[in-house]
Amino acid sequence: MTELALLSALGSTNSPWIFEKGENRLEEELFPGLLKITLRKSDRALRAVVAEKAGLEPPDRPNRFVEHGGLRCGWLAPGEWLLSGPEGEVAALAASLGGALSGTAALITPLSHARSVLVLTGPQARQCLMTLTPLNLNPGSFKAGHCARSLLGEAGMYIEATGEPPVFRVIVDQSRAEYAWRLLRQALEVLPT
Repeated sequence: MTELALLSALGSTNSPWIFEKGENRLEEELFPGLLKITLRKSDRALRAVVAEKAGLEPPDRPNRFVEHGGLRCGWLAPGEWLLSGPEGEVAALAASLGGALSGTAALITPLSHARSVLVLTGPQARQCLMTLTPLNLNPGSFKAGHCARSLLGEAGMYIEATGEPPVFRVIVDQSRAEYAWRLLRQALEVLPT
């Protein structure tokens, strides 16, 4: 009997794609758990349910994310957040939230198999990204704890700055994963070391 293997959008099974140049690193995050949560922005009771089940309060501030216990919750738009973490934990949370919010105006959308995550780290990570997006990624404007939606080349992306030295998580539609990988790799290749 043939065994099926889970493949990432870049074709990985258990080893992520990695590219390094100097102190900079581009790496595919294998099989991330991703969940989009949409609530009426004024409904505090629904937000309280999300906070209780996820163990973190969805952020009120635009373009910010919060972290707790391996989960991240990033602001996408008023009343809309992206939750990420280990795939199994996010899947269980989606089921729990779906049950708890049944019959309400909430929308819980699993995105784990629809998106790909690329992690860019190193002293030139910010410079690399700034060549590919119109988003203002200057250190004073976009620092650890910030997130945004923008373009990466011709692909839509969600991006988080998660640490210093710069660590950026870039999330794209899985159909654009290889395109995003090539853009980021080429941008790194031409940067002086």
